[in-house]
Amino acid sequence: MKLWLALALLINNAWAQTLCGPQEVVHFSCMVKHQKTASLCASSDKTQLQYRFGTKTKIELSYPTELKDSPKKFFYAQYSRFQTNYEKINFKNDGVEYELNDRYEGKRSYSLRIVLKDGKEVLLPCLKHMTSEMTPLKTIVSCDPDDALNMGQCK
Repeated sequence: MKLWLALALLINNAWAQTLCGPQEVVHFSCMVKHQKTASLCASSDKTQLQYRFGTKTKIELSYPTELKDSPKKFFYAQYSRFQTNYEKINFKNDGVEYELNDRYEGKRSYSLRIVLKDGKEVLLPCLKHMTSEMTPLKTIVSCDPDDALNMGQCK
């Protein structure tokens, strides 16, 4: 009985650290400053993809709002070499660029980068509760031909 209770608490705690629902797949999620969470959530069949930012009680941004063909609104970039891996998902919403980053250069780091309409950049390093599983998305989102990480490899 204690084992089941501990497992239930662990699962519930893991779900509480993301803005994705219990039936969704978490592809990226982390807490940034001001106790805000950035999450990238997919339906289990990968036909829907949505970015969410805020708290469990107040989602400040959900993108896209229309989930039909939503994976087509995101772009993937990846580069790797010995002991280095850069992976990111990006999208634009109302003239603002958003980028979810998972980087490994001897140690792993995660961040949310936002480029505002006026060109000002905001970098929000992930502070805790990091989850990143972006690689499976490269089969459903577009390769970003403008991103140097892809080194012209988009087909």
